[in-house]
Amino acid sequence: MQNSSTCFVEEGTAKVLMEIIYVTVLILGPIGIVLMIYLMNKPNSLSITTTAIINLLVIHSIFLLTVPFRLVYYFKGRWLFEYTFCKIVSAMIHIHLYTSFFFYVEILVIRHFSYFTERDNVSFNRRLHAVSASVIAWAIVLAFILPAFIFYDNSDQYNGTECFTFQNNLNESTRNLNYVIVVFVLFIVCVLLAVQCFILVKVAKKLQVPLCTHQEFWVELKSLAFILVMIVFFFPSLLFRTFYLQHLHCSLENEIFLSLSALSCLDRIVFFLNYYIGGCLCYTTIMCTLWNI
Repeated sequence: MQNSSTCFVEEGTAKVLMEIIYVTVLILGPIGIVLMIYLMNKPNSLSITTTAIINLLVIHSIFLLTVPFRLVYYFKGRWLFEYTFCKIVSAMIHIHLYTSFFFYVEILVIRHFSYFTERDNVSFNRRLHAVSASVIAWAIVLAFILPAFIFYDNSDQYNGTECFTFQNNLNESTRNLNYVIVVFVLFIVCVLLAVQCFILVKVAKKLQVPLCTHQEFWVELKSLAFILVMIVFFFPSLLFRTFYLQHLHCSLENEIFLSLSALSCLDRIVFFLNYYIGGCLCYTTIMCTLWNI
């Protein structure tokens, strides 16, 4: 990492920040996956939402397999593996971000569809259909992401010790594509947030207080949690990327913001805490209300 460029953060500080983030992801990520499996105990395996969540589990798991190699690089200060593997590890954080985004959106669209059509569950007719849909979804996502990395080559500049330094290959067309992707993702999330707020307002008007005693309210609150995960973990990286594309010497800062997107592996922990802490707060509210009557 000797020649890595930085704008605002010193190289040593940047290195420590990324080590902390990736160690956190490596430790808590598997816990999140276990919680995901626990919360999905005996689900409707043909549910489209369940299928999307299983796909999320898969992409989180694949990404977590690459995290130790990033940590080795940051701890050692040099890349110890082949250049091709460097590209794979580097690509995985982008693949993880956009694939997770795709499945988050799929989950939210299905949830919104279920609400507006007043259907309790949207499911596939057969298990084969669920598998086929997953394969198609992965094919669509990877078709957009993989080519950029397959043909993305700076091996002539590779010195054998550094990794994640591909900024010199960002030509004008690549930058424009990045801008389009960032705007598209931000737009989709904002639309989903607006729809979710609309639904929450309708639910709040429909139900009696305290809202937390109604299952329908918690279902919509969980949908809001999906959106907040994208905003908290994806937006910083995407917004900074628009700055980075004009300031390519800020590569370390870009890596820091990218590392924040890796924290989306902890989404199940967020939902788990939301469910149980929210339940405790709801119980406390009800008891206080009854006490004051």
